Amino acid sequence: MVPQDVAVRLEWMELRLGTPAAVIGEIARLAVTKKCAAVCVRPEQLPVAIEAVAGSETALCAVIGYSRLRERLTIERQANNETLTHYDISLEDKKQEVLRVLAVAASRCRLEFEYVINIFRLKREGLPAVIQEIQALQSWIRQQAPQSTIKLVGENYWLTPEESERIYTVGREAGADFFVNSTTYTPQGVSAEDLAIMRRLAGGTVRLKVCGGINQFNYQAYAAQPVERIGTEHLREIIEGESHV
Repeated sequence: MVPQDVAVRLEWMELRLGTPAAVIGEIARLAVTKKCAAVCVRPEQLPVAIEAVAGSETALCAVIGYSRLRERLTIERQANNETLTHYDISLEDKKQEVLRVLAVAASRCRLEFEYVINIFRLKREGLPAVIQEIQALQSWIRQQAPQSTIKLVGENYWLTPEESERIYTVGREAGADFFVNSTTYTPQGVSAEDLAIMRRLAGGTVRLKVCGGINQFNYQAYAAQPVERIGTEHLREIIEGESHV
């Protein structure tokens, strides 16, 4: 069984399309029982997840800006416009997703928003446009939901070290509570280089979450790192110590 001091740092990530409601409810209840940090789902999955976490110590994390991320990228797949358009979710669309979440979940649970930056726009127009979006979205979420937790997903796989530095610096200055390395849709999890950049730019005020490829076979290596959250699709296997995927 996973130690309790690790369990409280785990987040269940269920971002796939078409996951049965029964599965979402079952594993969300497991997360609550083990006092895991959060259950992270797409906005359309909230009605099921919220019934499991309402009134518990486990937060409900709504993932924002993932609606076009529908299939996992493979290591052979190259960055191109078709791939990067999956990240092209406008600021207004992200705001509408947040409002839909608040309409369902406000006041019923501890609420977190985890959003992915617009990688397509960054690569097409450069950093300034995305920096403006980070500042505007984080400020707007604070106004709409002052007690919520904001988690900035840098999606490091697509970023140069210089881009990562700028994105995370702006995110910290705009009041992000967490830096997250990945959406789990890229073939790369967290690297030592990514973690070093994120930790340095956190400045002692922003907490860190790692995710991407974390399962029952390797989670202990991530648990040994100085990170506050560990995101995984394999929560049940980690908690129960099972070998199946």
